[in-house]
Amino acid sequence: MRKRKKRRKSRKWVWILFAFILLLGIIVVPRLFQSQSERQRADDYFEIFDAAVNDGDFKDGSSYEDSSILVIYGISFKLRAKGGDAHDVIIQSWAQAEPVDLETILEGQYKYVEQASVPPFGYLTEKAENGMFPFDVEIKSVEAEGTITIYPR
Repeated sequence: MRKRKKRRKSRKWVWILFAFILLLGIIVVPRLFQSQSERQRADDYFEIFDAAVNDGDFKDGSSYEDSSILVIYGISFKLRAKGGDAHDVIIQSWAQAEPVDLETILEGQYKYVEQASVPPFGYLTEKAENGMFPFDVEIKSVEAEGTITIYPR
């Protein structure tokens, strides 16, 4: 008789635990997906301006305009929040560069960003059809995320 009562109690707790996990899954999981999908596109929420690169020196005497590829060793730019206040802003320009944590940028204000690669690595980019060198900047924040392509110089 005692074993039956213990089994009933343990089964009861299993069902209670199952119901709790199911309820948690029904309520929490959709909210996680909803909050991720509500993020705006980075190029709608942020503006990058005054971009400049450190591309090293052309050793053969050629100029920036003559080259079809460019190795970027460092980049600097100003990032403005144009879609509202931006919280927990993180910038990642390329894999070898340390991410930059800008914390909060108030709407209309900007912060200066500077990233450098870890020597001897750089970011290799080819000249685009417009004659400029594209450079992708990945931006993540609570409000927006995505990649903005800039053409420094």
